[in-house]
Amino acid sequence: MKRVLVLLLCLSLLSFLPALAEGTSESDGLREENELLKAENERLRALIDAYADPSVIVAFEGGCVRFEEVYAYYTEVMGYYRELYESLGMEYEEDPGEALELQQLLAVNLSDTMLLGNYFAEKGIVLMTEEERNAVVADAEAYFVSVEAEAKEYFLSESEDEAEADALTQEYLIENGLDRETLVTDALNEAESLAAKKALVGEVTLSEDEIRSAYELAVESAREYYALYPEEYGFDCMYSDTPIAYVPEGYRRVRMVVIPFDDADMAAYDELYIENNTQGPEADALFDKLMPEAMAVYERLEAGESFDAIREEYPNTEYYMDELGSAEGFALCQSSATFEEDVTKEIMALIRVGAVTQPLRNDWGFAIYQYLGEVESGEVPFETIRDGLVENALTQKEDELYEQMLEQLRQDKHLIYFFDRLN
Repeated sequence: MKRVLVLLLCLSLLSFLPALAEGTSESDGLREENELLKAENERLRALIDAYADPSVIVAFEGGCVRFEEVYAYYTEVMGYYRELYESLGMEYEEDPGEALELQQLLAVNLSDTMLLGNYFAEKGIVLMTEEERNAVVADAEAYFVSVEAEAKEYFLSESEDEAEADALTQEYLIENGLDRETLVTDALNEAESLAAKKALVGEVTLSEDEIRSAYELAVESAREYYALYPEEYGFDCMYSDTPIAYVPEGYRRVRMVVIPFDDADMAAYDELYIENNTQGPEADALFDKLMPEAMAVYERLEAGESFDAIREEYPNTEYYMDELGSAEGFALCQSSATFEEDVTKEIMALIRVGAVTQPLRNDWGFAIYQYLGEVESGEVPFETIRDGLVENALTQKEDELYEQMLEQLRQDKHLIYFFDRLN
């Protein structure tokens, strides 16, 4: 209430000053000051209106965000949450505290989007040309075509009825947000967000000192993190987008080849997997049936045959095991949670570089692992990861500048949040 009274007082003063200015002089300076005061008058009137309107959640010079907009956005996001939980066989239970936090975040996102839109319009900034938009759409549609073809190929392998495969393909694409419309919309939104960041912060560069500082920080952060969680290094090697600047002790590089079940036995094993029954006699029978082939491969390797040649005979290893099945292999230590403890123990027991384990069970059949050598621990040389560090440091600097300039824009436009009006 006090803030409303202050605004009203300011408004009454501003209403008096223009009249005083008009009565004293018609000079250009006073006219300009008069116009500025009128604009401030209108701004304060708009803020007073926002205070009086309980549906306004965010107000700023040039616009506002209302509750119905926030709630529509919130309902859309909650729909995604519920679909995700349902796909995992769970029921989503809404938490009031988390719901309020999410609504606040969405209100901020909506107001920031409007603020930036107004700012770029005022400055005459065009984020993307028609040609650039068309290029983004073309790339997204090309990606859609490849995803659709891959999905249809899979469903055709499950059913010889093409109409049924088409229907299942479209259902899969829509359920997973991979339909043409969603992919195009997401691609355009991402491109526009990147363009908005560039337009707001301009060209960002790094000095050599900043790059060196980023390296030293990355080394120290990784050293501390892996001291606490050494098992995470193996996963980070495969999945992290951030350059790894420090390697913990105790890691070795390993690769594998999978000797898989045939189609019928794979289907039978999958049924057992769904039933959580992969350690019973039915599963044992499937592995017993495959064991002669797996042992034959192991004996060939023990006799000196090339591991690469064996992998060429079983090219689906990477398909079955994703990154773990790559020809370059993966990093493993004694505390890794990548495999069951007994499998890790067998791999870590290998002493000679090039040595292989006996066939070990996995969810595709048997796997044979080869020891490629130790991973040198300690700091990763600066030049090895310099390019990745520069890319990450530039992104971080851009993000920081973007947030600083966005906050300044919020202040310049006198933005006010009314989060107490959210439900």
